[in-house]
Amino acid sequence: MEGGGVCFNSLNEIDSKNFLKLLHAVIDEFLQRRRPEHTDYPDIPYASWWRVHEACQYLVAQIVSSNFCGEKMTDLLEQLHSESRKQVEDVIFARKDELRAAFMAKSCEISQTHLKDFDWRVQVCKNVFF
Repeated sequence: MEGGGVCFNSLNEIDSKNFLKLLHAVIDEFLQRRRPEHTDYPDIPYASWWRVHEACQYLVAQIVSSNFCGEKMTDLLEQLHSESRKQVEDVIFARKDELRAAFMAKSCEISQTHLKDFDWRVQVCKNVFF
């Protein structure tokens, strides 16, 4: 089990075709495109759909937050079957620029509201006199 109670065993229970399709769909969801729905994955039992979807979301988010490398990413990928691990590596690295841009834009949205009313003249004066 990894961070926040998300279990990757559920990702190991689905077949590779559905895993690849879901991985792309979750990335599209992060890119503000269509959200994956259970009806697109009839082979995944409804009872486990939310667990599988959440695990896939968490996996993608954690890989992006690890800057696509390092021990954190390796630890995450070790929890998957070798075929799934290879699919994740291929898809994530192929769509790395899209993901990085989307997460950066999302981060800027959070910060933008704080800078909207900032008086830059005060900051410039402070730098000149102090």
